[in-house]
Amino acid sequence: AAAAAAAAAETTEPEPEPEEEEPSVEAVELRLARLLGSGRDLPRLEPRTFDKDDDLDMAFVTAAANARARIFSIPEADPIRCKQLAGRVIPAVATTTAVVSGLAAFEFLKLLAADAPPASNAFVNLALPDRWTLAEPFPCDSWVLPGGRIVSPWSPRSHILLPPDATLDRLLALLLDDARLADCAVASLSREADGALLYLAAAADLFADRDARDLLLLVDDDDRNADRLRDEAPPTTAFVDILATVVAAPDDEDGVPLPPIRLWLDADAYRRRVAA
Repeated sequence: AAAAAAAAAETTEPEPEPEEEEPSVEAVELRLARLLGSGRDLPRLEPRTFDKDDDLDMAFVTAAANARARIFSIPEADPIRCKQLAGRVIPAVATTTAVVSGLAAFEFLKLLAADAPPASNAFVNLALPDRWTLAEPFPCDSWVLPGGRIVSPWSPRSHILLPPDATLDRLLALLLDDARLADCAVASLSREADGALLYLAAAADLFADRDARDLLLLVDDDDRNADRLRDEAPPTTAFVDILATVVAAPDDEDGVPLPPIRLWLDADAYRRRVAA
């Protein structure tokens, strides 16, 4: 009986170990938040050689790649797909991409340090080994709007919900009201994505009584001699990013640019953005 039991034990296959779940983006975000909010000193960082066959390395790469994908609203990749892509990457040792990535990571580490040194601009010439220079960042470009408000390219983007039946005049009024420039006039509107000119005050008669949504979705024909509506249904477009210039008086020649503006055409998407 003992021999039979021993033989049965040898032939019995061991139960498979449960597979560990790959860390999700949410799990990495939670761990990082707990680490940064704990108030304790961060562990000393040591260089690590990447290996696509190392589960820890691939877990980090997958989480980082999916975090970036989520920021830009592009499809996320599973660990197997990330491993396939990582296996085809040619290592970059002395290229501009590698240098810039390292310098960017160095600036990020400053944010984690309690007594972080100030941010730096780096000037690098890979052809000359001794041409590495760090300097304080230059001040950001800025300009003054009519009324005295100072803005810059880094000023927060305005978010405006466009009513379904808004005319061009209503759109212009919304822009001026959002910028607190009711006494000014809009000189021009253009689409940020392709630079298409949507409105010009000097030719305002050509835009009289235009529907604002139709105007925002216009595209040029191949010969650029006429405009036509997009073939796609307008509801598929949730928003349009535009650039606007304003003038203090209608007879002013030089317009002053406003910070970028996002005009929302989808009310539900706009509410989700405001709630976030």
